[in-house]
Amino acid sequence: MGQIDVLAWAGCNDVLQLPSPSTQWFATGGAKLPRMKSSMPKMKFAPKKSWCKYVRGVLNRPSAAALADQVLQNGVNFLVVALLYRTASLESVAWYATFRFAVLLVIGAQNSLISFPYTYRFRTIPETQRSLFAGTHLLFHFLFALTILIAGFLCWAFYSAGSFGTNLVSLLVTFLAAPMFLLREFSRRYEFAHLRTGNSLAYSFLAATVQVIGLGYVTSLQNLNAVTAIASLTLGNGLANLVWYSSVVKEIDLKLGGMWKRWLENWAQGKWIFGSQLTNDLILLLVQAWLTLATDPTAGGVFAAAFTLQGLCNPIIMGYSNLFPAVFARALSSGSARELGCQVLKATRQITWITTFMTLGILGLSPMFAAWSGKQLPVGATTCLLVLGLATILRAAGQASFHGLNVLGRASRAFFPRMVASVVALILVPIIVGVLGAIGACLVVFLFQAAITILSAVYFRRAVATWNGHIGAFGN
Repeated sequence: MGQIDVLAWAGCNDVLQLPSPSTQWFATGGAKLPRMKSSMPKMKFAPKKSWCKYVRGVLNRPSAAALADQVLQNGVNFLVVALLYRTASLESVAWYATFRFAVLLVIGAQNSLISFPYTYRFRTIPETQRSLFAGTHLLFHFLFALTILIAGFLCWAFYSAGSFGTNLVSLLVTFLAAPMFLLREFSRRYEFAHLRTGNSLAYSFLAATVQVIGLGYVTSLQNLNAVTAIASLTLGNGLANLVWYSSVVKEIDLKLGGMWKRWLENWAQGKWIFGSQLTNDLILLLVQAWLTLATDPTAGGVFAAAFTLQGLCNPIIMGYSNLFPAVFARALSSGSARELGCQVLKATRQITWITTFMTLGILGLSPMFAAWSGKQLPVGATTCLLVLGLATILRAAGQASFHGLNVLGRASRAFFPRMVASVVALILVPIIVGVLGAIGACLVVFLFQAAITILSAVYFRRAVATWNGHIGAFGN
């Protein structure tokens, strides 16, 4: 391409017709013409971004970082179950799953009474008081963790004196690892409340790295079981907690003053969230414990393995849910419930479609998991995966409505669907699970999630239609 072509291509309308080099030479008698400076601006080419910078830019987005953080959380849990299934037995999977559901129960209580109220109210607190506000909630966490620790010791003392098996004793002893899990979850929610999802991802990556190294070490010693797996997870959580606290200690003011007032405010809002979270986690723990303790540990292992495979959808569900409180609160801050309704509807569509495609993929890849483990899928495992897949889709569809009700200050409306579903599930567990085993447990979970999702959507629609601009009435 010549010089004139370049100018024309660059969009210049008045193109100067320059003489050819031979014409210039004859016209000047062979004298060298002075070099003319071009008025055309130099074209600057953006440097190519490295993959490292590209990934960093993507992870700086709150939604992507929250999703990656949840991938790490659930990826490690999936690795534990896969290794236990391959190197140990379904019984070991069942005991580990029982412990995990118990820890999720206390984590849900902490989130409901401490972390979620902190997230909902943080933006409304004056900047000069936010360090004290954060310190108060960290003290709440310490007191809650101490309560769980004392409860763990009491459980250990009670059951160790009985005639229960060593598996149950070991399980309850490892329950003392709960404080490390609680602080790890508190730190994640703290960073999410400040929309510093990149920091949360960094701490999760540190914890996951240590946990994977620990799991690999005990596996190489052929000593992997539920207890050693939980110990590896606890070590990673402890190191991440130490790094996190050292980084935020300057922005947290630990003072005892005003704690009771803050606690009453949290309780006014969190009691309904606590009830909602308690019913959900309690049903899962009850189903898993009923299979493991009262029916057959092998059936408990089948349910736990199927639930873990479907748990690969959790990064999507929880990754979105971790952002819902802050995003929905910001949408409502303009005073428009209609805007909040649009955000909730959009979020529901996105999370439901993505979860549906992931569930279909998990069903298709389940034979590969069995081939990797060197074992055939247990009897009824495919049916369990299908039923739990439908339950997972329903669970995803109800997340936005649940958080939308809480942001509107209608936490009691979010609790009622879970209370109704829990009563029905409590009646069905001894009947269906006792007869159908693992498949019955999956049916209970499906019916439980279906009732919650449908009722939550109905109550959220009514709350938006009748909202009067008042957010303070968290108990309404």
